[in-house]
Parts: sequence; structure tokens; C-alpha cells
Amino acid sequence: MSGITRDIYLKAREKQQIQDFRVIAGLDEAYVNGIFSVGIDVLNLGENASTTVVEAELIDTGNVVESFSKSLTSGKTNVVFDAFVPGVKQWSAEIPNLYELINTLKNSDKVVEVIRQDVGFRTSEIKNGNLLINGKYVYLKGANIHEHNDTTGH
Repeated sequence: MSGITRDIYLKAREKQQIQDFRVIAGLDEAYVNGIFSVGIDVLNLGENASTTVVEAELIDTGNVVESFSKSLTSGKTNVVFDAFVPGVKQWSAEIPNLYELINTLKNSDKVVEVIRQDVGFRTSEIKNGNLLINGKYVYLKGANIHEHNDTTGH
């Protein structure tokens, strides 16, 4: 099987753009408070690059939990925003509490780009040979679930 087997698209971008971002949303050792970090890679080129600002907001059901903002210099920049979120709602498969992260790139109060992402606070770890999600034991069953079949392709 060869060629492109999934939908693709091309996107035209501005000279100021969010190239990538990484979110870490874990829990503290007591599994009560959230430890949040977002790293945003920004390409900031063009004549008005000096007026570019990157913002990030963490929102829980319409209420802003954390808000960040940073002015950018010209060129490629990595911006990191960190926060401690007390009494965070945990994400689990049974109760998938999700926060909303909105990354915004502005130039002279003009919105250039907005990227929205759902964020769940959880911790996964292995202790004493057991898989724990948010400190609770998880039992896994099943095997050999794959997207690709060597004979038929999909």
C-alpha cells in the first residue's frame, strides 16, 4: 500500500504565526493541585513584528483560571507559561473533566491567530509494577489493536 491514505490539507499562514505548542497538565504528589505548563513556538517576522504579543488563557466552564501574556521580539521565539492551579478538576476516563486552552497571537490589537485545545489534568505513573492514573490502579485487558492490516491495508 502506498501513497497518501488519509485526508490532507494546505494552509496559508501569516508572517506572524504560532508554529507549535506543547501542554503539560499534571497533578502534584497529593493528586489535588494542578501543575500546568504551555510552551509556544512563535515565528514573528515582518515590518510590524515589534508589536506582536502571544497570550494564553486556561478556562474552566467559561471562567478564566489562568491568563498569560508576553510581548515578542522579531524572529523565532519559544515562550513558556507555567502555573500552579489549586484544587484542579482531575481528568479520568470515567470523569473526563476538560479545561479549555486558548492560545492567541496578536499584532497591534489585531488577532492574527487563535488555537484552541482541550486540556485534562492527570498523572500517569507506574509504582510497584502497577499502572496508576491519578494515583488509582488501572487494570488493562486486550491485545493487538492496530490501525493497519498487513494484508488488506486498513
